[in-house]
Amino acid sequence: MSVQGFLGDLKISTDGGTVWNTIATVRDVNIDISASEIDDSSRAGGQWGGDVPGQKKASIDFEMLHDAANTQYGVLKDACLAGTEVMLWALDASGGTGLQAYYYITSMKGSQPLDGRQVDSFTAKLNPATAAPSFEADV
Repeated sequence: MSVQGFLGDLKISTDGGTVWNTIATVRDVNIDISASEIDDSSRAGGQWGGDVPGQKKASIDFEMLHDAANTQYGVLKDACLAGTEVMLWALDASGGTGLQAYYYITSMKGSQPLDGRQVDSFTAKLNPATAAPSFEADV
């Protein structure tokens, strides 16, 4: 079954995950989950080498309408400037499932088009040291 992109959801929690608020001014959201590759080659494979997955990493790239009065925008901007973490939850649909974890905002880029709305692009990188990430359902 296909799901339209606009049905996705990005949520933020400022209290450790008890209360989650949808970031309504978010536009495009891209979620990347990847694993490093560990060479598992041996003579048993003959002329074939092999890799197995290693440590996993996750990141979220998203665009948000520039609005200095928006509380969530301020939390994300402050986290980027201070190097502090935020809890984010990227869902495949409202009421769907997604990766819930602590992230560092490692990049914030502003766009100021001549004809159009100002938009900021954020990159959030997973921080598993605070708490292990988990896939959770939005119930």
